[in-house]
Amino acid sequence: MSEVAFYDNGIVKVTRTLFEVPGTQYPIRNIGAVKTSIETPSRTGPLICLVIGVILLVAYVGILVIALAILWSISQKPTYWIVVVSAGTESRAFSSRDPNQIREIQSAINAALSQH
Repeated sequence: MSEVAFYDNGIVKVTRTLFEVPGTQYPIRNIGAVKTSIETPSRTGPLICLVIGVILLVAYVGILVIALAILWSISQKPTYWIVVVSAGTESRAFSSRDPNQIREIQSAINAALSQH
């Protein structure tokens, strides 16, 4: 008999006893806590591109480079992580660009933890 899943999107699965991500399984009984973290992308590349664009304004190519820098910066999205705390150590278990998906997974893990 299969166990009822708190969350299952085909990639990540949370059941009463197990949190599964690609390549790793975390027994719920070993998880002390679960939290999220945000990794913001580096803005160094777009900033350098912007500076080069300002320098190239003299050659009229700068407008294109500045537009490229702005588009590059706008397209960068933060990465959200599920962090599992087990035996006093933290490990990044799963990442997504969708904060709602991370919240749903965290909520499912917390529901599974409350069953223990």
